[in-house]
Formats: sequence, structure tokens, C-alpha cells
Amino acid sequence: MTQKTTPRRTRLVLTGAATALALAGGTLVMGAAPAYATPSIVATDATDATEPPSDPDAGRLRDWRWSQLPEELRADLVELAQADEAERPALRAEIRAKALAGDYGDRARRIAERIAALVAALPDDLRADLVATQELAGAERRDAIETIVDGMLAGDYGDEVQERAERVSERVSSRLERRALVLIIGGVAAGIS
Repeated sequence: MTQKTTPRRTRLVLTGAATALALAGGTLVMGAAPAYATPSIVATDATDATEPPSDPDAGRLRDWRWSQLPEELRADLVELAQADEAERPALRAEIRAKALAGDYGDRARRIAERIAALVAALPDDLRADLVATQELAGAERRDAIETIVDGMLAGDYGDEVQERAERVSERVSSRLERRALVLIIGGVAAGIS
């Protein structure tokens, strides 16, 4: 069964991929970059890069989304993925600054502005928990982000956050695995400075 792709749906897919990239500077690129091209972007450890996609068409869609990103952004994300852990925060900040300045194009600038507004609207306790994850790495960071996601879904950060997390979770679970929600929240954590 094939699914018809509408222009709106295509825009949403592209916007989602660009948002992930602009926000996380590589943290969320797991679903956007071809694994064979940039293995350190697509995973936080070697085991993630070897996991087969649950959908046989996922690889083609991932490659297509990656190819739709501005060339300069792709190059900066590859550089970020290959950088030492200590250099990554500065590179992420540089990518965010370039996106906000419009260096990756008007669309990336608009997305970066929306993300900055969303981050500014986060409750203080959620923002503090997300900032705390920046000091963690690998499985420890994923576990902390999963705990945050669980808290969001349980209402620990307020009713509005819970409602939004549930809406995102429903949309994600209908198309992707729960892991995508964890990656989205991880990207938010990487995007906060």
C-alpha cells in the first residue's frame, strides 16, 4: 500500500528534518543523514549505526531528506559529527548562529527562530533538566532524556507540556518509534545554551 504525499506533508517532512538539524546540530540527525555517509552523525554510539530500519523505505526517505538540506548545512553537520566531544558545543552554537543569520537560507532561519521561541517558552524546570543532559554522553544521556520524556508525558512539567508531549507522541507513534520522541527532546537539550 502506498501513501500519497501531499505538498503539505512534504513540507512537514522537510521542516521536521531541517528543524532537527538546526536545533540539535547533529543530535537528531539519526533519521536524516545516510548512515553510510556520516556514521558518527547518525548515532551516539556504534551500535545505533548498525540497527536496521524498521521500515524498508526508511533508508530512502532518510537519504532524500538529507539531500534536501542546504549543502553548507550538511558540510557543517559532518564537521560537527567528526569533531571531538569538547568542540561540539561551540560548533552547535555556530550552526545555530548561522541558521539564525540566514546563512543556510531563509527557511532554515525561520525554523531556527521558531525553535528559539519554543525554547524560551519552556518551563524553567524542564529547561534546567535539559541543560543538565548536555554534560552527559552516550547511554547515560539517552537514559536521562528518556526520563525527561517520561516526566513530560506524566505531567511532571505541567499540564501544557504534558498535552503537547502527548500530541507529539501520538503523531510519532503512528509513524515512527518512540525513540524519535526521545531524539526530538535530545535535540531540544542540545539546542539550549
